[in-house]
Parts: sequence; structure tokens; C-alpha cells
Amino acid sequence: MTFRPLPYTRTVSVPLRALENVVTPMTRLLIVVEEDINPADDEQVEWAYAHRVNAGEGGVVIFPGIFGSPIDPSTPLEDRDVTQLGTGLWNRMLIDATRSWKNPRQAQWGNERFPPTVRPAPEDEARVQRRWSEYGLDDL
Repeated sequence: MTFRPLPYTRTVSVPLRALENVVTPMTRLLIVVEEDINPADDEQVEWAYAHRVNAGEGGVVIFPGIFGSPIDPSTPLEDRDVTQLGTGLWNRMLIDATRSWKNPRQAQWGNERFPPTVRPAPEDEARVQRRWSEYGLDDL
């Protein structure tokens, strides 16, 4: 399947352009992160999702009626008609978990557009890890 290239405008985000290059017939969800997030690390991706996605500003985009699998149980029966469609129809979703370029640069953030990531001090993290079972969370 080929996708029509998006025209270049200031409103078309880099994550939306990424969708053109990585989507396959079986891709239903694409979460785009920046270079400071390891896409293979679920915890980092979830952090980016929680702290960088603004659904009201285009951070979540749904593409309805894209060709998908006729055997997907979430596809309504009328969208699974292989004789009519050649395949099934899906809705695909793009989640933009990148930093907003709309933010003005801030001197307190090192002249960046997004505040630096804050983590507990390493000794505090180590202490929590050692005491995890005392909190009743050792099976996590």
C-alpha cells in the first residue's frame, strides 16, 4: 500500500510525517518519541506519553477507514467484506509524544522550549529499590 505524501505546511508535524515512512498494513498504533526517549523501553515511552502528549492540540490523530486485516475481531463485520474491499478496514492512530515546539524558550530551562527531566537523586532511588518489599510492592 502506498500513501499520498503530505503537503508541507507549518501545521504538519514531524511525527505525522513519520507515519508516512513506517506504517505497514499491520500497523494500527504509532507512538512517536524524540531522541531522549528509548523507544524500546516501555517505561520511557509511557513517561513521554504521560508528560508530552496534548490530545487537544493534535497529539492524538485518528485515521479512519485505512486498509487493515479482515480477521481483526475489533473490525465491524461490515468493514471485513473481502469481496467488496479486498481486505478489512481499520482505524489507525498516531500519538505524538514529542516536546511541543510552541513553547517559548525559557532561560530557567537552559534556553530550551521544554523543562529538563527531573529524577530523584540516585541514592534515593537506590534506597527505594532496596525497601520495595517493605512497601508491599516486591512482586511488581
